[in-house]
Amino acid sequence: MSELFPEVGRTATSGGEPNSEDCARSPDLVALRLGEPGQTLEGGAQALQTWCQLLGIDGLASGDRRLRLRSVQLRLEDARIELRLEGRRIGSTVVRLHPRRVQDEARLQVAVTLAGVIQNDAVQQLLSYVHERLAPAPYETLIRAVRRDPETRPLQASDTPPTESPDEQRFTHSLVHTVGGTDAWHVFHAELEQLRNFNHFLGGNILVVRHQDLECCFATPEPRDDRLSFFNYGTYHVAHQAGAQEHATSEAWADLTTDLQEIDVIRGGTARVEALLDRVAQHTEKPELVIVRTSCVPAVIGDDLTQVAARFEERSGVTTVVLDNLADEEADSFSVLLQRLHATPEDAESGDCVRRINLVGFPVEREMNRLVQLLAQLGVEVNARMVPEVRLDVIRRLKRAELQIFFDSQLYRSTFRQIRGIADIRAHYTVPPYGREGSRRWLADIARELGITADVDAVFVPAWAPFSAAWDQLKTRAQNHRLGFVLNRRAVELLRKPALTVGVPVLEMIQEMGFGLELLLYDDVAEPTDLPGSQARFSTPDKLATLLRESRTAAFYSELYYDRRLSRTGKAQFSIADFALGLGGAVATLRRLLQICELPFYRRHGIALGPPFPEIKEEPA
Repeated sequence: MSELFPEVGRTATSGGEPNSEDCARSPDLVALRLGEPGQTLEGGAQALQTWCQLLGIDGLASGDRRLRLRSVQLRLEDARIELRLEGRRIGSTVVRLHPRRVQDEARLQVAVTLAGVIQNDAVQQLLSYVHERLAPAPYETLIRAVRRDPETRPLQASDTPPTESPDEQRFTHSLVHTVGGTDAWHVFHAELEQLRNFNHFLGGNILVVRHQDLECCFATPEPRDDRLSFFNYGTYHVAHQAGAQEHATSEAWADLTTDLQEIDVIRGGTARVEALLDRVAQHTEKPELVIVRTSCVPAVIGDDLTQVAARFEERSGVTTVVLDNLADEEADSFSVLLQRLHATPEDAESGDCVRRINLVGFPVEREMNRLVQLLAQLGVEVNARMVPEVRLDVIRRLKRAELQIFFDSQLYRSTFRQIRGIADIRAHYTVPPYGREGSRRWLADIARELGITADVDAVFVPAWAPFSAAWDQLKTRAQNHRLGFVLNRRAVELLRKPALTVGVPVLEMIQEMGFGLELLLYDDVAEPTDLPGSQARFSTPDKLATLLRESRTAAFYSELYYDRRLSRTGKAQFSIADFALGLGGAVATLRRLLQICELPFYRRHGIALGPPFPEIKEEPA
């Protein structure tokens, strides 16, 4: 323990508390109701200092210190405390503290769990150590260590994951995890997959080694990659080639994979990582940074890549980081680059920040560039554009702005929190610029936040003029078609509140484009619903299939890449992938949806493709 935590000088036991969610379901645990569901407090500087003393660490230090406390949060609905700790061997790890009732004792004690699974001995030691340090303390004392800080602040809804979908419910609504279950047949939104598979695009001389099998590669979209996937992802998952070419380097390091095979599951896969890194070390022009990312299979077979990365770094001189998303679901490449930035001298801030903004979360594409030009006409200068492209030199410029504009989407929440942590700049979450009116509102919203009184229409109307005629013509055609959705209770919330998922206002755009709407609602949707369009209800697969076949709607929404539930009932499908932002994107989206609606193939031949639910056998009443 002293080697892992040199500042402590104590030896913890090897036992500790379990890390699984089984502990969170223990009958000894108590849910203390301190506030309403979804309410969370984040401790300030005093709370951090108090918790560093409780843990016996110099958690605010950097450099040679191996363990740091980055944040402490108190969830009011059940009094759970979450500590985000960082260190060289543990990476970025979230430790959860729960109140526990001990037999024959009146006071509450602490139970310690991990947000994820234990990945290496260092994390196991960390859990044991935290349990040993905090076990003597009454749990009420731990709560006060957060609440008594005058700088403790409530997190806004935009800072925390949606309370409507806790982890266990998100898996219930996942197309992947319900495929073999009883709920998959009425799930058309891949909420968990949309959020889980987001990738930052690393710009510059950086190599990412993906330690995984090829199936995992194909299940997750890669930046700058047009390969097919199991799901329909939006354009925000893919950084466009234009952005990559703008910052080309002398040595183009693409992502590499170890391509794990069945034999590696038996023998272990660390040798594949080591062999790949050996080949990298032989290159004359080496990457500036190497990130080794693990996946599910290496976690199951127990591959520990810490020593492999350390040996490569020692012989090559290239900073190498092991990124474990399973131990910490919010760990990502951006976090690694942020740590890298803190290890280097920061560029000096200079210049006037008035009317300078940072755009965070907006994809690198032509239509976004057009909107940036319109902002310039309003007197707004874009200081930095960050995410999905991530670059060290851009991170260093973040503090030279007056305002940060965040793409309002659950897709980027953890990234936003980290950016707000390093740049003490006013932040504003804005509805993304989708559709004609959405793009105009986006410009007006930013101007208003900066106190600009210029006439936005004087800038917007001339920019829209080249698209106006095509838009009006296509909209006239759209009025002859309907688009449909199959919705359960969770999907209704996602449609109403785009920020709960990837942020695209699909329903608003469809209405603006002039399409009619049809909604097929599962029985768990409360009645009545305020959603627009005609509505029908179903409770069985047979009823859903009948409604789809008899519907005159041309296309229904699905985030499954090829949805036979629709094709076999004679319907085309559209998805989030068909929606593009900006002015030209509005027209392109309308044209694309019309092409889908006017495709006759499935209407003519869907009946010959087979039953939509062949695997579901209705049980007799």
